[in-house]
Amino acid sequence: MHQDLAAMAWLAPRLVGRIPIAALANPPALVELFAETIVEELDFRLEAENMLDVAAVLASAGIRNTIVPRPHPTLATRRVLVMERLSGFNFDDVVGMRRARQFGMIKPATKGRVFLGLTLPDVEPAGRLLPAGSIGNDRMTHRIEITTVTEIDGEVKRWLKTAYGRAS
Repeated sequence: MHQDLAAMAWLAPRLVGRIPIAALANPPALVELFAETIVEELDFRLEAENMLDVAAVLASAGIRNTIVPRPHPTLATRRVLVMERLSGFNFDDVVGMRRARQFGMIKPATKGRVFLGLTLPDVEPAGRLLPAGSIGNDRMTHRIEITTVTEIDGEVKRWLKTAYGRAS
């Protein structure tokens, strides 16, 4: 990966002024941003921290039927993520999830944003509760965009509990 990033960093300044589309962007800055992002995205210690944060939010919302695997505290490293093994549904087992009455899902949108998809068929979108859009699941009727853990406040927890209660 570092050799690829070095090659991109070498090539980027040479693109400036040579390719018309490069005038719309700053290739060296884009390569620098990409390098920072990819190094962070490939650090599994950050993923382990995110797993613990999501588990804490679900627990504080009283949601007990969704389990986030716990990362192993000493075996999770920058390049390896070791976590507990769980039984349940495969991510692509849509039929099984529908039978189990799925009420929500979390979908990564960008590096700093996730979508919380909720099944609330008779609720009009308003405020932070947006139409599901392209969240990628026809069961989800709404989404809430989340960029920080602090945005998972009382309102979000109430919507989670409502979707959970209606699916039970």
